[in-house]
Amino acid sequence: MHSLTLQTGEATVVDGDILGRLGFAASSEVDGMLDVTAKLEAVAEKTFDADENATEFVFSLAADGTVASKMTLSSAGLLTVVDDIVIKSGG
Repeated sequence: MHSLTLQTGEATVVDGDILGRLGFAASSEVDGMLDVTAKLEAVAEKTFDADENATEFVFSLAADGTVASKMTLSSAGLLTVVDDIVIKSGG
């Protein structure tokens, strides 16, 4: 089985540490930079120990040039959306 594992280099993981991040960028921006316009991060919810490894996924997107968190999925399964959820008619 093939897999990709992202791993933090931190010896101790505390609340708010990013364990791994996938960033997405256009191939060439106007200024020549590869600006990240979307990212998915695994973030520690608490300090890790032998019995604790609570992690949340944070989904971030750009709308006006600034990448910002739009949605978070907690280790408890709670989905938090920054704005409204829209369900199309008949959906």
